[in-house]
Amino acid sequence: MNKKGLIAFLLTLSLFGCAKKKEPVEKVLVSVGNSKLTIEMVTRDVPEYLQPMISREQIKNHIQQWIEKELIYQAATKIGLDLEPDYRYELQKAKKDILVRKYLDQYLLSAENDITDEEALKYYEDHRQDFVVSETEMHALHILVTNQADAEKARKKILSGADFEEVAREYSIDYADKKRIELDFFTKTDVVPEIARRLFSYESGVITPPIRSLFGYHIFKILEVRKPGSYKKYEDVQHKIKNRIRSGKQKQQYRDLIGELRQKIIVKKDDKFLQEIFTDTTMLKIQKK
Repeated sequence: MNKKGLIAFLLTLSLFGCAKKKEPVEKVLVSVGNSKLTIEMVTRDVPEYLQPMISREQIKNHIQQWIEKELIYQAATKIGLDLEPDYRYELQKAKKDILVRKYLDQYLLSAENDITDEEALKYYEDHRQDFVVSETEMHALHILVTNQADAEKARKKILSGADFEEVAREYSIDYADKKRIELDFFTKTDVVPEIARRLFSYESGVITPPIRSLFGYHIFKILEVRKPGSYKKYEDVQHKIKNRIRSGKQKQQYRDLIGELRQKIIVKKDDKFLQEIFTDTTMLKIQKK
């Protein structure tokens, strides 16, 4: 859902009253004194990637938080807190931080989408030692049920040829709560001891008997076991590799940017005073000067 879609969604809510198709974008949802909250302001406050998941209750909470913050803000300005030196100093710092972030977002943007598969694969080949398995890792499918009887029924169906995911849909409380079946590679330390002791004694392809823990009864289908000294597959680490390459490129871009800016803008340092600061054991001496 894009911003226009979210606006349409907001307008349909009875919370906001009856809205027509040609309702102005600047529709005021609520006001506090002379301050107004509009639909456009709400869509700006909600990150676009979250908009498809937004609920009526979340919108109501957002509006309530805006009201409360606005009440406090207006109370603060009435007693002159916005005129105090500390406030103005913090405000100036915040402005700088925002502008620096926006500038870097724009300057470093080119590093976001330029990592090719060929580049990532070459990095993998050149840095294979970075991807050596240090302790046994396991990749598995998982079903969690509340009692042993259901666990035995679920395992029997799987052993009879039923699809693991279909059985999980029917029996697994973990699937019902989190829609989770497949577990990415994990080690003994990633799971509770009572599971680790039994689970890591099995090899690839095994459908484990029910394993009891404090959470219930677990059934695992072991897809792959990686032993210490083996290499992680490129497919399993390519996302991490691309992030690593991207981070390296952005760091280099940052260094290049600072170098370029230092050529354009004069930077002066009082080396004598800086040396004095660095040799002091406390800042109190500096404050007295």
